[in-house]
Amino acid sequence: MAHDRRVLIPDGFPGQRMLVLPRPRVREFLNQPGTARLVVTDCGYFPRADSHGRRRTTPIGQAIVMACVDGSGWCETEAGRFPVHRGQVVVLPPRQAHAYGADAEDPWTLWWFHAASPEAEAFLAGAGMPAENPVRRPRDLSPIVSLMSE
Repeated sequence: MAHDRRVLIPDGFPGQRMLVLPRPRVREFLNQPGTARLVVTDCGYFPRADSHGRRRTTPIGQAIVMACVDGSGWCETEAGRFPVHRGQVVVLPPRQAHAYGADAEDPWTLWWFHAASPEAEAFLAGAGMPAENPVRRPRDLSPIVSLMSE
């Protein structure tokens, strides 16, 4: 994966919102009937997130979904680097190295969440969302963002 020369900031943006479910609760929900199949573990909203980004060489166990509602950025998987523009969604599967970041000139505004599920990889593969094709343009981003804000 190529390296961005700027220092990437994971959070701390003016106006941001962020919720993180304590990891003992995540483990509890993943072992309970009714919530064992999918748990949103982290979620948030980062407006005009200048210098935002993450580089994970050690993969995490959650899938990451980011909806870009303004500005632009990029994401990287082992398949390469992909531009991300307003109106697009990034889906990064769990347990795979990745990186992402806001554009230096026109930083993105994101709604995002992390989801844990024992079937996440199989679900994403079955839905045709592999790491080799992480950026999508949904027909209408509004209902997706509405659900994410809720």
